[in-house]
Amino acid sequence: MTGVGVGDAGLSVRDRAQPAAARIRVPRPGSNSFPNIVPHNFVDSHVLAMLRRLNLSPAELCNDATFLLALGEMGRKPKIEKPKEAGAGRDHWDYSQFGIAAGGGFNRGCIVGATDNLGEQVTEKFYKIESFGRTLYHLLGIDADTLVPTPANRPVKLIVEVAPIIKEAIS
Repeated sequence: MTGVGVGDAGLSVRDRAQPAAARIRVPRPGSNSFPNIVPHNFVDSHVLAMLRRLNLSPAELCNDATFLLALGEMGRKPKIEKPKEAGAGRDHWDYSQFGIAAGGGFNRGCIVGATDNLGEQVTEKFYKIESFGRTLYHLLGIDADTLVPTPANRPVKLIVEVAPIIKEAIS
């Protein structure tokens, strides 16, 4: 296997019904000195540690004209519903998700919400993903209730569900 770019990746394979997994890291060549940056929270600490391992210098702070977003599609159910049935697995679980946002009008170092210690249930500040969408449109100066045509020329709202903007996340 050949690494074609800098980054971390997970590799999962199966050979003769034996699964194996590995974490692969391709650091940037060279020995640049890493800047002395003080993290503002635990997310900063982990991101800076990853950048250091990959030998990548962090960029300057995002300004209000630039968004930087890292989002997951959704999680998986904490438990398999019927483990003995054929095809059993963990279905989608959209009750607790994460997102990291920087720049573009988001508050720096802000953490909104919390889950229980297993990450299964939201324990503080539950927001639907539609709230995140409305917040993004708000920061872009776009009304989320704007009607746009579908390919069949049927009008639909940008965000169909009524959901509040996440005010504590924006400046």
